[in-house]
Amino acid sequence: MNIKQQKTYELLVELTDILDKNNFKYSLFYGSLLGAVRHNGFIPWDDDVDIIVEPEAYQFLEKNYSNYFKTSNNSRNFFPFGKFTHDDEDDPDACFVDVFVVIKTNMKNLKWLSSLKNRTRFLKNFTHRKLFDFQWGVKLLRALLWWVKPYKKIYYEEIYQNLYDENGDLFIVLFAPQKLREVLKNVYKQINFDALTTHVFEQKEFKILSNWEEYLLNSYGPNWRIPKRTFVSKHLGLYDLDIFTSKKR
Repeated sequence: MNIKQQKTYELLVELTDILDKNNFKYSLFYGSLLGAVRHNGFIPWDDDVDIIVEPEAYQFLEKNYSNYFKTSNNSRNFFPFGKFTHDDEDDPDACFVDVFVVIKTNMKNLKWLSSLKNRTRFLKNFTHRKLFDFQWGVKLLRALLWWVKPYKKIYYEEIYQNLYDENGDLFIVLFAPQKLREVLKNVYKQINFDALTTHVFEQKEFKILSNWEEYLLNSYGPNWRIPKRTFVSKHLGLYDLDIFTSKKR
């Protein structure tokens, strides 16, 4: 592990200890699930960790660990998921664990999430916020998207309330509004927190969903076993990728 991966790993250990101690279930997910299964740890070029939880765990963290758990209610976090961190929002080298919520939903509600209006509202989230001085790319995008300013920003609570369906036939990992085909990449027929196993991730075993291969196929396709470096994998601060930035810090 490099230094940033080591710090992020320590955050994962701390966070999962909190969840285990308070009887909340979780699973590694997205790149962290892929890393666990394929590399027994971090994907070599990755520098963050992703887990999924149920809504009750998210609410518990927000209420009891607000100093460390950044949400749209207590920080500048504009995403509909939480960030577990010990670092300041103005630290460009911040380390964090992304905490995503899983809920039941239906196709009608998914179409609401993917509507043009909601995608536009999230564009305002992304562009109209405090930035690092060297983020020229987002600053340029903000200038080009001046017309989104009248729109109301969209946050976790509204997304949760409009997606949740107790009798829904689908499960979604809450994410930002996108086109429907992208939204569906975060949708599954079943996510069962009562069917968990464990897998090594670096120096310790962590919980993962028992039918983990189904989720890797959904997220990464049939060639998920073949390492393929993404165009951009380095993060900047808590909320951005290090792309279209000046070299000077």
